[in-house]
Amino acid sequence: MDAYLIHEPENYGLWDSEQAARQGKPSACISLIYPKAIAGQVIASNRRQVRLRGTFVRNVTADSGIYLGLCNYTGLRVAEVLR
Repeated sequence: MDAYLIHEPENYGLWDSEQAARQGKPSACISLIYPKAIAGQVIASNRRQVRLRGTFVRNVTADSGIYLGLCNYTGLRVAEVLR
């Protein structure tokens, strides 16, 4: 998946574009979920166009827990940062 990634406090999302991220429309974003093993790569990609490989999750809040910074219930469970 190609997307504009934002990884900041209270804001973890993959956006259609930088402009969509500025407008903050939830319909142009999916939430970002990733394992600790690739956290450094994800954080280093903040505010960049990226290509990711992962699994779509229909409702990331279906698993019990506390979810801060989601832009949408739909998310991508990232397996790999390709660029």
